[in-house]
Amino acid sequence: MARSKQIVCPICEERFELEPDLAVGDTTSCPSCYADLKILSLHPLEVEEVNGIESINKDEDMEDDDADFGDIDDAEDDIKDDMDDYN
Repeated sequence: MARSKQIVCPICEERFELEPDLAVGDTTSCPSCYADLKILSLHPLEVEEVNGIESINKDEDMEDDDADFGDIDDAEDDIKDDMDDYN
């Protein structure tokens, strides 16, 4: 029978057992603080906290944000025009 591997959470320092079928690159969650942890190595056992969504392309996010502001600017212009028509 395979021996279960125990890890200490790098966030809250809680010790817990890993699922036996986890491999390098898989993620698990700490049962105490619910931090998402990525398996970096099995021998020796190493994990790191997963911060948010991985593989974010910041340039694409900036382009999306600019498009959103354009929509807001257009809406503000429409409101100003409506207010001018009302007065």
